[in-house]
Amino acid sequence: MPAKRTGTIVMKPSGAYARVWVPLPDGTGERRWVNLGTKDKATAKRKLARMVASIAAGELPDDAEAKVSSAETYKSFTLDRHERRAAQGIVMARDEQNNRVRYIYPTIGDTLLTRITDDDVRSVLERATEHGLARETVHKIRAVMRRDLKRARIEKVIDGRPAEDVELPEGLKKDKRPRMILSDAEIAKHLGAADCDLEIKMLALTARTEGGMRTAELVRWDWAMLDLDGFTACTIARAKTGDVQRLEIPEVLRPFLRGWWERAGRPTSGPVFPVRRGKHTGQSRTGRGVSFAGRLRRELFKAGVMRHPPVTGPDGKAAPAPRDPIYFDTPVSRRVDFHSFRRAYNTALAGAGVNVQTAMALASHADPRVHQRYVMQGEAAKPVPAAALPVLDPGLAARLLSPAVTYGARNDVSNVVQLHDSLGERDTGLEPATFGLGSRRSTN
Repeated sequence: MPAKRTGTIVMKPSGAYARVWVPLPDGTGERRWVNLGTKDKATAKRKLARMVASIAAGELPDDAEAKVSSAETYKSFTLDRHERRAAQGIVMARDEQNNRVRYIYPTIGDTLLTRITDDDVRSVLERATEHGLARETVHKIRAVMRRDLKRARIEKVIDGRPAEDVELPEGLKKDKRPRMILSDAEIAKHLGAADCDLEIKMLALTARTEGGMRTAELVRWDWAMLDLDGFTACTIARAKTGDVQRLEIPEVLRPFLRGWWERAGRPTSGPVFPVRRGKHTGQSRTGRGVSFAGRLRRELFKAGVMRHPPVTGPDGKAAPAPRDPIYFDTPVSRRVDFHSFRRAYNTALAGAGVNVQTAMALASHADPRVHQRYVMQGEAAKPVPAAALPVLDPGLAARLLSPAVTYGARNDVSNVVQLHDSLGERDTGLEPATFGLGSRRSTN
């Protein structure tokens, strides 16, 4: 069997040239020199590989040569980039490419990289906004373009910095409410509840204690990635970056993982959390599109984890109270979902005094600004300096609020008392942030 033809690159002062084998109509072939239209070796390699693949697939040599000889378009450049990231096992690569195909390629896909400007990037974002996309989705589209164009700059395909200074379109409302997180006591109550889904318990405990694992990382976890002798260490394949991280398994998690492993029949490989039903039972779940949020909230309610007494639902059965922040969004928080455990993990690290660099390494965060968004601020409320507050008689509150004190005239203290009443009845819907399991600082 003849060796696979890959071609040869020669870098000259005028640019990169490739010598490739080109088949002829009579069944023979010839070696041909092709100007790759770039001075960057990395770009030249991509173009040559694309040309060889096109010829092998039956495309006419002249057509394949014309494609690679021209300058890179945004689409041709990012198609190669997507293939490389997908081959590296980066789960987010598929989402990135979906955003390109749906929202970026229709606007600048055929534009030469060297001609893309801030206005082009702004047009993509404005059209995405016109589609009614959420702010977070538009933010991700901009992030994809920034990464792509930064890579093009690193590979010396372009000189400028388009997209770096482009802001999101005005009118996109940012939801700054943090996800609600469970206290250690609530987690313990869920784990100790009978007749609750064991898999959800194990997923929740693992995400809370082992590197703040994301859902995509949990479903890709394999027994071969764990130390099955002492359950002291494990490997995590991070979903967003593709990094492989070696971490210690905390003592609090070890007996649970060992018991889960023994229930599975002590396997040496295979998914830690496999598909449980259907024709794919026992196989790995897909890396994207898997959500445990709905199941988690149902199991929490079944376990009696709630912050307000339940109400009677339309079907006559008990249901979470509409103001319970675990199950519903409030003006200051978003309901619990599975990503809440990652936030709880990072908050616990901050509460335990772990420095930012170590915490970022444990959670696999590359940007300190991103890491800080995962730290709940409720535990670390800063006291107001005494000098900024009025000095009052300590016994004034007891006298003012004594049952013997009447409201008085409407233009007197009634407004103050009514304000006190409204504040006393208001429910913030927030609980203190959680710290490490078993921590003395944990609260309910």
